[in-house]
Amino acid sequence: MQILKIFIRIIVCAGIFCAARPHTLLALGQAPPESAERWRQEDEAAKALETLRRTYTDRDFSGFFDAVSEDYRQGWIDLRSDLAEERRSTSSVDLRFSAGQTTVEGDKAALQVRWQKRAMAARTGQSQLSEGSAEFIFQKDSEGSYKLIDIRGQSPFR
Repeated sequence: MQILKIFIRIIVCAGIFCAARPHTLLALGQAPPESAERWRQEDEAAKALETLRRTYTDRDFSGFFDAVSEDYRQGWIDLRSDLAEERRSTSSVDLRFSAGQTTVEGDKAALQVRWQKRAMAARTGQSQLSEGSAEFIFQKDSEGSYKLIDIRGQSPFR
């Protein structure tokens, strides 16, 4: 019975407060202000990634390129050309992202993503499945919005 009381006391201590640590904001379940700011930045970056995914699958290339920086490192013209070719050769595209780690440093954010894309060929109606992983790099523009500047790894937009 004594062991059970000690075990319960340890669980309660770990979940709420710990006598060995001073009562801090973290012990009370609140994040320090810099964490809240970082989380806000990560959320903004995730929304920028979702905008790319949504505009891509909706085939809204004007909206898609609004979310891509003119300084896109893989080549703005090449990306436009790739998307134009895909638009001609497919009748529909479904793209799904599974986000992993997000890193924010200064005005840049990097998101690790696993993706799966299903495209239906315009001529044959056959469905083609492809998948991969990539790191999406965003940078804030002069208005404070994240814009895509690079994709490292396997781009789903090819």
